[in-house]
Amino acid sequence: MSLDAADRATYLKVRGKDFFQRIVRDVGKFIAYQREVGAAAPRVSLWLTGLKETVDQLPEFVRLAAKMGVTEVHLQRLVFDDVGYGMAPCGVIAVRADPR
Repeated sequence: MSLDAADRATYLKVRGKDFFQRIVRDVGKFIAYQREVGAAAPRVSLWLTGLKETVDQLPEFVRLAAKMGVTEVHLQRLVFDDVGYGMAPCGVIAVRADPR
C-alpha cells in the first residue's frame, strides 16, 4: 500500500487527494480482520516514497504503520536520470515496524 505520507496534509500535498484518513482507517480495519480470522495473506506493507516532502517523516510513518497493525514498511528511493525517467527499483529499503 503506497501511503506516501505520515500525515493528512502531506498526503494531500503529494497525492492531491484527501484520502489519508480513509486509507489509514480501512487498512487498520483490514489488519484487524486478518488477525481475527487468522489469515496471514495477503501480506500488507506500507510504502513511503522518499521525497523532500516526506523523507523526514519516516520515523512517524513507521509509528503510524505500527498503530495500524502493519509490520512491514518500505522506503522507496525516487531517483531520476538526466532525461527524467525514474530509476527507483534499485533503492528499495525495508524496515520492520515494531507493533509495540
